[in-house]
Amino acid sequence: MLRRPAAVLLALLAVGALSACTDGAPAPSTSASASTEEVIEPGSREPEGAVAIEGGIDDETLEHTITATRIVRDAVIPGAEDLAQGGEIVLVELSLTGGAVYRTSVTPAMLSFANPPAASGAQDPDDLSAPIGVQLPEADAAMVAAGYVVLPAAGAGVEETVTGWTAFRITAVESADGATAEPAEPVAAVLRYTRPPLLGVDDNPIEAEAWEVALTGPGAAE
Repeated sequence: MLRRPAAVLLALLAVGALSACTDGAPAPSTSASASTEEVIEPGSREPEGAVAIEGGIDDETLEHTITATRIVRDAVIPGAEDLAQGGEIVLVELSLTGGAVYRTSVTPAMLSFANPPAASGAQDPDDLSAPIGVQLPEADAAMVAAGYVVLPAAGAGVEETVTGWTAFRITAVESADGATAEPAEPVAAVLRYTRPPLLGVDDNPIEAEAWEVALTGPGAAE
């Protein structure tokens, strides 16, 4: 009778036990790969409901220029629908160019949006009865995420031009009889630029000043 060494018998027993354990074991599962979120490229999308407009402001002292090209009234920004807070979100596409005279920047913070109740003409700066839309930097991140080109908060530096959308929020204003004014059409909208006080050459003060321009449709009579 053939005798096998004890070491060989032990090895055979170990292989048999391992085979018995693995025969009934379930095959390893491959986990499904996590779904990737859609990546939206900057400038790949436009706000819905954009209307072409015209309107420009020139600050001849600083040589800053502001040009409006499109507007969206009662805008809905994806992911930031609650920013309206019961009012109205207005998006305006603007180009800002910084002048070289005093080497200062022109920024969105210098801008506001007037919604005068009159059908035409600029808002009287002393008339506080009309809703005024303040610049809404909180909307910038949501607009970038939506793929819009956003006007940079730093604005335009010396002899630099930047273009993009900026958001304003208008809070509804009630008239004396308690009625809430309806949003005006784009032709009645007004863009306001306020220059802060500065020190000019030889520390000569440059006083604060405000300009307004009605945002009219292309080719509309001024």
